[in-house]
Amino acid sequence: MPERWFESKKEPKYELSDGEAAAIKELHLPIEKIIKELLPNIERGEYSVILGDDASGRIPTLIIGEIIEAVYKDRDMMSPLIKFIAGSTFFTESELERHTKQRLVQDHIAKIKKEVNRNDWKALIVTDTIDLGRSMDVLMKGLQENGLTADIATIGIVTSSSGSNLESKWGTKVVCGMFGKPMIYSSSIFGGGGELSGVRKNPKDLFSTPLKEHKSNQQEIQRKLNKARALAHEIAVSIIAKYRDDNLENI
Repeated sequence: MPERWFESKKEPKYELSDGEAAAIKELHLPIEKIIKELLPNIERGEYSVILGDDASGRIPTLIIGEIIEAVYKDRDMMSPLIKFIAGSTFFTESELERHTKQRLVQDHIAKIKKEVNRNDWKALIVTDTIDLGRSMDVLMKGLQENGLTADIATIGIVTSSSGSNLESKWGTKVVCGMFGKPMIYSSSIFGGGGELSGVRKNPKDLFSTPLKEHKSNQQEIQRKLNKARALAHEIAVSIIAKYRDDNLENI
């Protein structure tokens, strides 16, 4: 049986730092709020694809994806595909390179569309933070060019106008779990090291690359990734239990 994203070999002597663990634990309440708000859409099986904004959006995407998978399973619906695209935040290259990135995203979404093999499917884009919304613009345009729609779930949002601007521009729903930037956005955790997400992104690329390709301490990186994913799985399990006990209304 293939290993799931949260399963790992036991590494009892290796732990996350307090700051790294806190960055993941902070996701619990915002994700609960997001699931509560999107629950009618989820229970109708609207989301055929969960599209994660890499790299710091990877763990939130895995948690939300696991929760949606559980709801779909309870209701005998087909599990959504979970896909990742490197975010375009901080992309400051030439107009030609921006156009190239947009084309890469558009073509990749076309491939996902064929994989889903449904004409009426909708995506849920998951990200960690929305500020100006540039990364979301790239994904939304790629979906629109393929005749598709999406809702957006963000852990944090810098200003309320950021979400409303995206909603009016793309005709989409934007759901946020908290105001401000979550700790998981921190460049000291994800931009410099990236050990918790396990990947490193270059905004001009379509996909992030495994962090182990850039570092010499590969075993240490894998242990930290395993711990991070196990902790993320605990959050998903807790929220799934609340959903099954009809307790999401109490948050």
